[in-house]
Amino acid sequence: MPEPRQETDDLEPKVGKVVETYIHALGGVYPMQSVVQRLRQEARELLALNWPVEHVAKLAGQLPGRGYSSLARHAEHNPPSAPKAASGGGVAWCGKCDAPDYRWITPREGSPRKCPECNPSVVLATT
Repeated sequence: MPEPRQETDDLEPKVGKVVETYIHALGGVYPMQSVVQRLRQEARELLALNWPVEHVAKLAGQLPGRGYSSLARHAEHNPPSAPKAASGGGVAWCGKCDAPDYRWITPREGSPRKCPECNPSVVLATT
C-alpha cells in the first residue's frame, strides 16, 4: 500500500490557519461542519498551487463580511499579486560581490566600488 503524500501533511497547518481566520471573522459563531469541510478542501487546493497562506487566509477572513460562501469562487476574482521582478534590473548576481541586493565590492583597503560583472548601472552602461 503506498504511503500518503507528504505534501498533504505539510499543508495541514496552513489549512488550519485559513480555517481559524474564517472562524475568527464570524465573530464567535462556529460554522456548520459541512462548511468547514468545504473551506478546508478549497484552501488545500489553493495552497497546493503555492498560493501564499497569508493571502488565502485573508480571503477566508473576507468571506463572512462580503457574503461569499465559497473560498474558491472568491479566490477566482482575487488571485495573489504577481511576484515583483528581482532587483538589479534583470542582471543576475555574479556571486562574487558583497550581496545580491547590494552588488558592490568592498575591498580591504579603499572605498567600495560597483561590481563590474553584475551591478546593473555598470552592466547596462556597457551593453
